[in-house]
Amino acid sequence: IQQPTAQPRGQYGYYCILLAEACLCLGDYSFACLDDAVEIFRFHEDSTKYARAKYLKGWQLAALGCHHDAQETLMESYATYIRCLDQGGSARVLNRLAYVQLQLGNVDSAIASLLKSAQLYRKVNLPEEALVVEENMAYLLAMAGRLRDAAQLYDLIHSQIEALSPKNLFQFLAMSAFTYTLQGNLAKAHLRLDEAEKLIGGFARERGIFKENRGLVHFLEGRYADAEKTLMEGLSVALAIAPDSALVSQIKRLFAD
Repeated sequence: IQQPTAQPRGQYGYYCILLAEACLCLGDYSFACLDDAVEIFRFHEDSTKYARAKYLKGWQLAALGCHHDAQETLMESYATYIRCLDQGGSARVLNRLAYVQLQLGNVDSAIASLLKSAQLYRKVNLPEEALVVEENMAYLLAMAGRLRDAAQLYDLIHSQIEALSPKNLFQFLAMSAFTYTLQGNLAKAHLRLDEAEKLIGGFARERGIFKENRGLVHFLEGRYADAEKTLMEGLSVALAIAPDSALVSQIKRLFAD
C-alpha cells in the first residue's frame, strides 16, 4: 500500500487502519501508525473507524504480550461499537477480548465473551465468523482441562468446515490437534497437523503455532530430538515477529519440559 502524501486527515487515518490490519494478519507487529488513526478518529463523525482503530491497537498490544493494556483498549473499542449499534464489530472485539482475558487468567470472563460473540455473529448472519469463535471456545475448554467437551465441539465444527476460509481452516486444524494431543490421540493430532501444514503459506504467526503444536506431539511421543528441532524452528519464528508474545513463552515452556 502506498502512503498518501497530500490528502485529508481522514483519508490518512483510514490508510493507517488498512495498513495496520494487513500487517496484523501477516504477523507483522512493528508498525507505528495506529496511534495516528486513533487520534484522527477520536472525535470524528464516523465513530466506527475509531472503534476499529482501537480494536486493532488492542490486537497489536495483545500480540506483543501487553495484556492489561490490550484489555483496556479493547473494552473502549467494544463500548464504541455498542454506541454505534454495530453488532458485527462488537462480536469481533469480544472474540479478541476473550483471548486477552484468558491470558490474564479470567477464564469465566473469556467464556462469557466468546458465547456473546458467537451469538452476535449468528444474529447478523455471519456463520463463518461464529464458527471461528466456537473454535476458540473449544480451545479454551481444552485449556481449562475439559478435553472431552473440547473434542466434541471440534468434531461438531469439523462437520461444517466447508464454510471456513483457508486461514480459519488452518486455525481449526492446528488447535484441534492440540486437544487431541492432550487426550493422547497422537495419530489424530498428526493427521490434523499434516492438513494444517498445507495451509500455512506466508503466514508467520501460523507457522510458529504449527511448530509449537508439532513439537508438543513429538515431545509426548518421546521423540525428544525431533521435539527440540521443531520447537527451535517455532521459537525462531516467534522471536522474529513478537519477542514478548505469549507464543514465545509457550514454546520456551515446552523447551523446559
